[in-house]
Amino acid sequence: MIRLAGTGCYITELNSKKLRLKGPLYYEVEGGEQWRVNSEYIDEAGYGANFEEAMSDFKSSVVDLYFVLSKRAAKLGGSTKTTWERLKSLLDEE
Repeated sequence: MIRLAGTGCYITELNSKKLRLKGPLYYEVEGGEQWRVNSEYIDEAGYGANFEEAMSDFKSSVVDLYFVLSKRAAKLGGSTKTTWERLKSLLDEE
């Protein structure tokens, strides 16, 4: 497995019609037989056979996570509540 992080990688868009990033989101990449794009800040990852698939999966996962947590916001606690607060600070609904 090849770890490609270290210099800092950021995304600035999610390619979503529902959400937009307010600013850059840091992520790390690991490559090999299966690629992984991960953001420890929001505790979310995407996977794929190559970088493009992993990044696409990651972006979709971030959007899905936002809407799942938004529906359950009143009942969240602990690390899940922290993740929700971070997502709210990073994302705007279109």
